[in-house]
Amino acid sequence: MVTKRKTHFFDIYITKLLRNIFTKAEITHETRIQLNRLMQIFSHKIVDIVYILLSDRIKNTITISVIQNAVDMFLSGELQQNAREIANKVLYQKYTLILPDHITEKYLRKFGTSKYNVSRQGITYLTAVLEYLLGEILDLAFTYTKYQKRLRITVSDLEQSLREDVEFRPILLKYNIIFLNGNKVRDIPTQFHQSYRKIRKNGKLCHVSGGKSIKTIKQLQRQNDTILPVGPFRKMIHEIFQHKISDSFLNNFQKFIESFLEDILYKAQKISLHSNRNKLCQSDIKLLCDLYHINYENTGLVQDNRNEEHSINIQLELENSENVDNSENVDHLTIFDSEEISDVEK
Repeated sequence: MVTKRKTHFFDIYITKLLRNIFTKAEITHETRIQLNRLMQIFSHKIVDIVYILLSDRIKNTITISVIQNAVDMFLSGELQQNAREIANKVLYQKYTLILPDHITEKYLRKFGTSKYNVSRQGITYLTAVLEYLLGEILDLAFTYTKYQKRLRITVSDLEQSLREDVEFRPILLKYNIIFLNGNKVRDIPTQFHQSYRKIRKNGKLCHVSGGKSIKTIKQLQRQNDTILPVGPFRKMIHEIFQHKISDSFLNNFQKFIESFLEDILYKAQKISLHSNRNKLCQSDIKLLCDLYHINYENTGLVQDNRNEEHSINIQLELENSENVDNSENVDHLTIFDSEEISDVEK
């Protein structure tokens, strides 16, 4: 039986680059996977700009000047200047790279589907830029981790450090990059902090109404595991798609659904507080869905019908999404393997 080879791209070299920057630094497996996907997105976006610049040219060679222009269009500020300086020093053999050139060459050649020729200097230049971006991201993440008095980089550290950076934040918002299972801990309003205390009623100590609920919410916020039961969720997804789905896709998809629901509840809570209420009502969620043009009504729900193509048909449409600001909907990173998405589409 022939097993399909998995391509890790930048995954293997993240730890090597991190140890060169900080010898005592560590990184979790989930953080390394999502950082690998983030670098894949950066590579795809730069290569897309390269091919847009080549569309009006007669030459069939991707030269170093085209890649330089694409990098300048993708980056801005100090990132752009530092990336250009380091890439030029690598070309003059002043620095040695950890990332190999064959990874960048795959992206520039569109994994064998492109008819353009690629210059060797252009490949080296783009590899140096990607390694600089990866090192800068690791530096920001570990600096934030040290501030939290820890040595292991988590997904929340990676997300928070990039969100607070002036130059990486516009890139994440522009390309709508969201993190899975990132910064899940939300700030509970100050008026709820008094709920932990007990009050005396009829000579007995008892909790204030809502105190146990907030304690449970904080315990769930501290953990990074999924909250929805895995079995029923897996069964529902299989009934919808009716195809074979990998476990990693189901895990990532469940994290994305939970982050989507968490964002809705968090914003609906702000609506209830604006109405001078501490209790979240159904009208708050409906108002939020109307503001974001989310059709929350189930248009069809069919069960135990073998003649239909799908046993469950739940329609969730986003209408007039162009009028909605994408910057308010970006909270977590969601990136799936291209092989897993192809399996679902089939």
